[in-house]
Amino acid sequence: MAKVFAKIIAGKKFDMPVYYDIEEEDCLNKGSNTVNTVATSFCNYMEKAGYFCGIYGGQRLAELLPQTNRNRYAFWLAQYLTAPTYKGQYGMWQYCVAGDVKKNNPNNHHIYQQYNLLYKKTIYNRLS
Repeated sequence: MAKVFAKIIAGKKFDMPVYYDIEEEDCLNKGSNTVNTVATSFCNYMEKAGYFCGIYGGQRLAELLPQTNRNRYAFWLAQYLTAPTYKGQYGMWQYCVAGDVKKNNPNNHHIYQQYNLLYKKTIYNRLS
């Protein structure tokens, strides 16, 4: 999957990490070891391809991933509440599904991390 994704985005420049979305119950039900293996394999491949990578998912995913990997990769929390109940670290929080990127109205999340500044300081700099 990462190989196909890397091929699709090859040559494109981003000022945010590329994310692996893990929300499928079938995957989450396989437990922490499987979820961690899948997520880190994807992110490691994307980093080797030269991209800053992150993991997107809800609180259940966050609780399945070891803290070292939640801290190692950018983590984008999806929790549709007025305030997140997840107490761990995350760089972005998506609080609803109402935004629409095609209509230039994607305002359904808060970004806490200045990824564009991080990018400029890493080997994954695709901005220049």
